[in-house]
Amino acid sequence: MEKINWTLFEGSSHCEEGLGFFVLGIIKTFDEFEKWFLPHMREQAAEVRKMKGRGIKKMRQSSARAFKRFCGNTPVEEACRG
Repeated sequence: MEKINWTLFEGSSHCEEGLGFFVLGIIKTFDEFEKWFLPHMREQAAEVRKMKGRGIKKMRQSSARAFKRFCGNTPVEEACRG
C-alpha cells in the first residue's frame, strides 16, 4: 500500500477546507472527496484515490490528524471559531 502524502493538502485553503469537510462528514464518500479537488488539483485527487480501500473511518481519523497538524485546531474548533 502506498503512503498518503498529506503535505499535498497543506497551505491551500481549498485543501484544508476539503479535509475539514471530509472529517466532519459533510463530504460523505471518497468519490465526493475526490471530486472536491477536480479538475484543477489532480495531485490531491490522486492521493484521495489512494485512500480508497483503507476504510473511511480510518481515513477520516488520519485526515483529522493532518488537519490539526496544518491548522493547529481540529475542524470542530475551527468551525466554532469561525
